[in-house]
Amino acid sequence: KLASRKRLSQLPIKPQRRMVYLSKMSNNLKAMITLCYGSQRAMAVELGVTPQTVTNWMKHDPTPMLRHSAAISGTGKVTLQELVNLVSDHREICAKDA
Repeated sequence: KLASRKRLSQLPIKPQRRMVYLSKMSNNLKAMITLCYGSQRAMAVELGVTPQTVTNWMKHDPTPMLRHSAAISGTGKVTLQELVNLVSDHREICAKDA
């Protein structure tokens, strides 16, 4: 299926191909988290939030994630515009599931 989380986060992906790579995955926001942090738990630690907060972003509403957009885009693996697009797309998915 997918490479292990550890190997996925170490993939050398050129910036121009990064979104193409992410868009091929079924859950783009999850792919971004895996690419930038390796896991939701690692993301929570890095951003100074609880793992439950990250889970809530994934299951209910990812919009509050944008409060941490500078730190997330600061990883150098996703741009601010890509993050906004991923959050917007995931928000629509969450709305359909509700």
